[in-house]
Amino acid sequence: MSVTDSIWGPDKELIVKYVGILDMDGLYRTLYNWFDARKLEWHEPVFKDKHPVQGDAQEIKIFAYRNDTEFMRVRYGIFIHTWDLQPVTVVKEDKKIMMEKGRLKLTIQVDFEYDYENKWESSQFHVTLRDFYIKYITYRKIQSYADKIEYEAHNLQETIKQWLDMQGRGNQFADMY
Repeated sequence: MSVTDSIWGPDKELIVKYVGILDMDGLYRTLYNWFDARKLEWHEPVFKDKHPVQGDAQEIKIFAYRNDTEFMRVRYGIFIHTWDLQPVTVVKEDKKIMMEKGRLKLTIQVDFEYDYENKWESSQFHVTLRDFYIKYITYRKIQSYADKIEYEAHNLQETIKQWLDMQGRGNQFADMY
C-alpha cells in the first residue's frame, strides 16, 4: 500500500435512495449543471438499459474530474441504478409529460488522484520522493482540502435530494468554502 492510498479525507460513499416518479432527463440536467458550475469534466462510459419481465432497469456510470493542481485531481463517480421502471404520464403546469415511476439508488464516490500525469513514476526513487512529498510536505494541505471536497460532495447529495423533492429547501453545505 502506497502512502497515497492512506491519505484520504472525504467520505468514501454518499447514497441517495428514492421511490416514486422520476424524471431522468431532469436528473441529468441537475448533475450536469452542478458539475459544470464547479468546472468538472464529465464522462459517461456506461449506460445499460435492461428490459426484465417485471419492469425496465437502468445502470448508469458518470465520472467527472477536475485538475486542481499539476499534482492532484479530484474525481467523482456517480453510479445510478434504477429498477421497476414503468412509464407514467404526469400533468405538470397544464402539460402532459412522460416520466417513469420506479426505484432509484444513486451512489456518489469522490477521491483524489495524485500525480495523475505520472510525472513521478519514472523510477522507484521518484515514487519514493513523491510519497515523501505527500506524507511529510503537503499532508496538512491535503487534509484541509479534503474537508472542502467532502462538503462539495455533500452539497451534490443535497442538491440531488432537493431536486427529487426529498427534503425542504435550503442546503447546509451550500457555501461552506
